[in-house]
Amino acid sequence: SSSLASLCQLAEFSVHNMSALFGCIVFFVAPIGALRSRTDHRVDIPPCHAFLEFSHLANHSTLAESDQVPFFEARGCRAQLAESVEAVRKCSEAAQACITSNAAQDSNSYMCCDIQYLSRGGPALTTMFGENLNIWKLGLQTLIQIPKERHGDEIPKLLVQAEVEPYARHWEAIGCESGRISEVTISGSSVGEANLTLRSGSVESTTPFAVRVGHGDWQELSWQTVQPDQEISFLSDPSLTVTGKITADDPDHWGPDARVTVQLGDLSLKVFQHTSGRAALSKVMLDVSVSGTFSKQLGVGGWLGSDGASLAQGHEPAPCMTLAM
Repeated sequence: SSSLASLCQLAEFSVHNMSALFGCIVFFVAPIGALRSRTDHRVDIPPCHAFLEFSHLANHSTLAESDQVPFFEARGCRAQLAESVEAVRKCSEAAQACITSNAAQDSNSYMCCDIQYLSRGGPALTTMFGENLNIWKLGLQTLIQIPKERHGDEIPKLLVQAEVEPYARHWEAIGCESGRISEVTISGSSVGEANLTLRSGSVESTTPFAVRVGHGDWQELSWQTVQPDQEISFLSDPSLTVTGKITADDPDHWGPDARVTVQLGDLSLKVFQHTSGRAALSKVMLDVSVSGTFSKQLGVGGWLGSDGASLAQGHEPAPCMTLAM
């Protein structure tokens, strides 16, 4: 699997005679029309690291200032020197002028980096009606809402939401980082006060995958807390159980990682974590699958339900710029 793509697992969620395939996360970028907003003046040109994807950005953050120019030269950028502070920073048509942190030592220095114009990818899913959609929007997204219709402050029976964000925040990088699901919340009257929050995090890091019940403490699922395939209980109630383990669900493509199963009556929700890279360079994403039955009369709203097409309408992948390496 490349850094821009992950395999996802599918599960079936039946609503009487209707079935839903719940897809997980697929990251990709696809060419779009050119986005041109070149600014040559020093005061407006961006920092070079803004065009880096996550793993390169993480490497860059560890560099001494003296190592930054060689770092970008190794990625095809060319060091330049302007005639004066006020002079235009010129690059070829296919390149973007940018500055490194050590430019403060020489206010006339800058770099020209070849740029490609793409679009940001986002989580891909298949709705209960077989529609293939992408969540191009960032922020909190409703995956499942039962019942479909809510009136006033009515609390739904089940509400599953996902936080979609890029690996590198877009205020740190204006590059082409795809969106991924970083956190899942499960709430509703059928859950009661035991609202669940599942956060992503490398199981070998200091802030690993964890589960929080209500406003309680984070309960971590990591190599420090469990052995491989050792199942632990986060919550055990007659109507709701939450268990987790570190296991290899797809050993041909992913190593052992966190998996949590939420059993809510006849409905089973699983959250899988997939991690690429190690330590500070690790990239984690959450996949969601749901199976079981629920009253067709109540309906299912959200991205994975009957609202998917309308939620996606009018939203396109955001244009972006990244280094052409």
